[in-house]
Amino acid sequence: MKKKKYILFLGIIMTLNFISCSDDFLNEEPEHIYTADRLYTSLDGYEKGLNGLYAEVRKEFEGLGYTNNFGTVDLRNVLYMLGTDNMATGSNKGNVHKMLNSWGVANHPSYKDFDKYFLWFYETVNAANTIINRAIVSDINWNDKNGVNQYYRILAEAKVFRAWAYRHLSYLWGAVPIVTTETTDNIHTDFVREPVEKVRRFIIEDLEFAAEYLPWTASKTGTMTKGVAMTWLSEMYMALGDEDKAYMWADKCITGGPYAIQMSKQSTDKSVFMGMFQPQNINNSNPEILWSLNWARGIVGGGENIMRHESTLRYGDNRPKWKGADGLNLAYTEARGGRGWHRMNITKDALLLYYESSKDPNPVHKQIDERGNEFAIGQYFVLTDADKLTDNAGNDIMNTTLKRPWAPGDTVWLSAKKDASDKMTSAFDYNNLSDTKPVSNNAPYSLKFAFCDAGYTENTESHFSQIYMRLAETLLLRAEAAIRRGMPGLAVADINVLRNRANAKLITVDDLGSSLEEQLNFILDERSRELLLEEQRRYTLLRMGGEKFMYPRITERNLIDGTNFTLRDTIFPIPQTVIDANRTLYMPQNPGYAASTDEK
Repeated sequence: MKKKKYILFLGIIMTLNFISCSDDFLNEEPEHIYTADRLYTSLDGYEKGLNGLYAEVRKEFEGLGYTNNFGTVDLRNVLYMLGTDNMATGSNKGNVHKMLNSWGVANHPSYKDFDKYFLWFYETVNAANTIINRAIVSDINWNDKNGVNQYYRILAEAKVFRAWAYRHLSYLWGAVPIVTTETTDNIHTDFVREPVEKVRRFIIEDLEFAAEYLPWTASKTGTMTKGVAMTWLSEMYMALGDEDKAYMWADKCITGGPYAIQMSKQSTDKSVFMGMFQPQNINNSNPEILWSLNWARGIVGGGENIMRHESTLRYGDNRPKWKGADGLNLAYTEARGGRGWHRMNITKDALLLYYESSKDPNPVHKQIDERGNEFAIGQYFVLTDADKLTDNAGNDIMNTTLKRPWAPGDTVWLSAKKDASDKMTSAFDYNNLSDTKPVSNNAPYSLKFAFCDAGYTENTESHFSQIYMRLAETLLLRAEAAIRRGMPGLAVADINVLRNRANAKLITVDDLGSSLEEQLNFILDERSRELLLEEQRRYTLLRMGGEKFMYPRITERNLIDGTNFTLRDTIFPIPQTVIDANRTLYMPQNPGYAASTDEK
């Protein structure tokens, strides 16, 4: 028997149910589900509606089909983070990871998770449309308790959420339908895919409104700022080929408000760069943060962040096979960030980029670009009394280099080719790494998100705050726009601000290269160094050019996932369920993807 088709995606996009939240988004009040008619009758109701949209954005770092430490743990953002030139799939793969690793026949219109993403973004569009359309005709009192009118700020936030959704949709699927009305119970089967340029100009319209009416600084913990709209405006204009406006918006963000690159150390035991990512430092006092996301354990609306779970090694449970120390079982501890799953693997090429930007590329001399040194990239573990240092028979596991049993205080080096106690054959030197495969649970990993909740070292989820957007990305957008405008000296100045913070080698115009292609590849390399695991890398590569940049960089630099990657794969197929639901008008599929048939 054929499986039943989904009735609708664009046919019926139901209004989101919003969870009642307090001014800081997350509280312990009982759950209240509102219909739109009941909700949007007061300023407080509109705030609750926006809180629901903030929850939709937080889902980027939550799982598909994930519920309370059980279920299909596929981090949503892997669809546009992994399978690129700098991030590969790890040794433990979920559904999305397998597709990004295999490509070929695995990437098809009926792939079971595409429709989940598509619905997620259009649910957000509909929820934002509901707020926008109802606010415009509403006669409520828009003044807050201080007598400040919040009408334009409410509209601005809702428009950014709509732009956020369409930004995802246009990068992932290209031409998509533009929906501007609230959809409730009316069935639509005649949607039309609009050209990418039209979608992006629609995004720009929303963002330009938001750039005018959003505040420069977050009004509450975790809310968006004017800098978010300005940064995405720069990116969208760059995607349209208007480098003048791209430069203008990035420059407005950098020079027109209170933002600044964080230059002072915030943690005594970290570099200046890595101090930014310590959860206790993610707050409004950091002038570089444009938008941060927040979670909370055990309360309504608190959410479940699984970024650490996906990006950190699963270093315990006898999972890694340590060279010369097989059987060592490391305990999951808070200092190590808790249990991970190694579903992400930094490509060797991406790690070697840090040597190119270092004052001295020899790691022995400790002059490595701080964005790629031991504070930023996990290279080793130091044994403690909590670790099991004997085999199952109770015999000591020998440290063959030191010719004695392993003991607390010893260093276990990742990806060691000879012996886990041998620093010089390990991930301490990235040249020792494999190009073609991740070492199972035993590879260097980013420490940007290696944090777990206190007392919950073995849980999947965490609830630490996380930076979503920061000024460094805006600076690199301005640098790119300057290059495209023929002003490489300005680009060099922006890049050197970030390199100076990272104690890296400063560059000159000559370092950028002589051709535009060389200079844009330099920008892509620098974005990788600075924004590893932060930027939505797939989108950056596609914006630069699928054929000229995305395809060659993935196939040449990611030898774990790039073997079967083709030009077709630069854009994903429209989910077959969406095409089937659009029965009144024919909806074309993206090139290279044949229509799928129902599974038997």
